Amino acid sequence: MSEKTLGQCRLCGRVFAKSGMARHIPNCRQRQTPEGKQHSLLLRVQGLHLPQYWLFLEVSTTATWRDLDTFFRHVWLECCGHLSSFTYLGEEFTDAELDTWGMERESRSLGGRLANVLIPGGRFRYVYDFGTSTELEGQVLGLPPATGKIPKIRVLARNNPPEIPCVNCEQPAALINGESWDAVCDNCASGENEDLLPIVNSPRTGCCAYVGPSEE
Repeated sequence: MSEKTLGQCRLCGRVFAKSGMARHIPNCRQRQTPEGKQHSLLLRVQGLHLPQYWLFLEVSTTATWRDLDTFFRHVWLECCGHLSSFTYLGEEFTDAELDTWGMERESRSLGGRLANVLIPGGRFRYVYDFGTSTELEGQVLGLPPATGKIPKIRVLARNNPPEIPCVNCEQPAALINGESWDAVCDNCASGENEDLLPIVNSPRTGCCAYVGPSEE
């Protein structure tokens, strides 16, 4: 899969690769939305190992780590209610009480506000599922003035689904084997006995029991 996946700005409809979108979004947002007195967080989030999956988000200063965790689960990740955590400047933010070895660990609650910790240029990591993990990385692109009234988290841009070819005929694949990572089209999947998962627009595609969000 190419790392230069295109995506569409949801403010103006223009299409860019991720690097171009990072330059476009701050200026487009300023032109397309009225500014208020408060500020918001402008975030870029991508798959740590699959950077062709990415999001540009406007986040209210009232949003918490838990709000962001819930958002990631809803849009990209949730399959079986796995544990998750954020790491920023060496500190962990999680609701998990024990680590994978059953030992207590120092961490901060997900209830804290993002704006109280994150600064422009700051980078954070996120892990969903400590078994079959999906890892994300995020960066604060800025603290622009907020619109008059915004939701806690608003998607400004998202990658288009990457093109994944079938391993047999090279036609667009629709299903993937979570064990071998072989992707197949519907025709080539006929008669296969392996447990196949649908290919979805998420860095968790093919993992665990993930079949995509209930809605885009």
